[in-house]
Amino acid sequence: MDEIKSRWELISEKLKSIPSLSPEELQRDREAKYGAIGRATAERYLAHGHGKLFREEIDRYSEPIVRQAALSALIDMIDLDSADIIQKSIDGILSITGETRIKESCDALLALCSEYQQKKQQTYDREEHSLRLHAAEWLEQAGIAGDAVSEVNAEASPRWREIINKIRLDYKEKLDEMVKELCAFISSQ
Repeated sequence: MDEIKSRWELISEKLKSIPSLSPEELQRDREAKYGAIGRATAERYLAHGHGKLFREEIDRYSEPIVRQAALSALIDMIDLDSADIIQKSIDGILSITGETRIKESCDALLALCSEYQQKKQQTYDREEHSLRLHAAEWLEQAGIAGDAVSEVNAEASPRWREIINKIRLDYKEKLDEMVKELCAFISSQ
């Protein structure tokens, strides 16, 4: 009779033979699992923009990793070319942190984005005619001319890309510095 083992004993023996994870491996697994949840939650928020639902979703998880991953995803989405995304990201950051002290930094980010958009538009307005001529010459050199070209898109010209890349680089440096300061403030909380 001693040789007959219960199911519990069999399962216990099997479990003992499986190697256990180290604390570092367990932490990596938690970070991967909850980090993915935080990032996905932030992406859904940026798609629908409902701050209250976003906050409720973040609050459902007691893991700080979810909050940090969501904040990181929102910060990563901050880009000069989309004021709407910047606004949603900032609203999401304010919703998660509850920190009104970062509002000033967030407003500065929006102002920088607006300044960039204005600079871009002013440059385009000032350079449009020469850009169209340059683009037409570029198309002609490529062998595209006559009826094949109804209207030249100045923004598609290599010269415009050079101009906009220079403007973008100047503002990107400022943006990166402001985002770094925002991250430092958030991580100090």
